[in-house]
Amino acid sequence: MQQDNGQRAASIIDALVEHGRAVILKEFQLNSCIATAAIAMTVLEKFGIAANPLSVQATIYNAPCLKRLRGGESIPASRAELLAWHQQDGAWMIGVGMGEAQPGMWPGHLGVVAEGATYIDLAIDQVRSKTGKVYMKPLRCPVNPQFLAGEKDLCLSNEKVGVVYTALPQDRSYEVSPYWCHEKHRQAKSRVASRIVSMLRRVLDQ
Repeated sequence: MQQDNGQRAASIIDALVEHGRAVILKEFQLNSCIATAAIAMTVLEKFGIAANPLSVQATIYNAPCLKRLRGGESIPASRAELLAWHQQDGAWMIGVGMGEAQPGMWPGHLGVVAEGATYIDLAIDQVRSKTGKVYMKPLRCPVNPQFLAGEKDLCLSNEKVGVVYTALPQDRSYEVSPYWCHEKHRQAKSRVASRIVSMLRRVLDQ
C-alpha cells in the first residue's frame, strides 16, 4: 500500500510539473515564483501530498559552458571573463535568486519540497537568456537532507543545460511579498490551484 501511495504521489507530481505552469501563466507573469510555489503547494495538499516552500539560488549553464567546466576550466571570475568565453564559443551562465533587490521585486527564488524528498521548481522557466540561448523547463528531482539543510548543492545536467541549486532554508523573506500574503493574490492563487486540481484529475483518470 505504501508503494502504491508513493507511485500515486509521483504520478501527481509528474503531471503537475508537465501541466501546471501553463495554467499559472494565464494569470501570473513569468517571474512569479512566489505565487507559483504557493499554488503548487495548494495543489499537492489537495491530493494529500505534504509540501513546503524552499528558498534557493540557482546558476544555469548552457552547453558550451558545461563543456568548459567538465573539461576542467574554472567558473569565470568576472563578467569580462564570461563575455570572453561567450565570444569564443557561445558559453554562458545565468543566476537566479541572487543579487540586489529591485523596487517591488523579491530578489530570491522559491521552489517547493514535496514529502521532504522531491524538489519541484515550476518557475525555473523564468530563467531565459537570448545571449547564451539558455532556456529552462519546470522540473522535479529527488533531494537529500544535506541539500535541504543547505549543506550540499544540488547539481543537475543533461547535454544541453546544467543547473546548480543552493538551498537557503532559513530565508523566509518571501513571506512579506504581496504574492505570498495579500488577499488579492490569495484569491487568484486559490482560483488557479482549483483549475490545476481539476485538470490533473482528468489527466490522471485517462
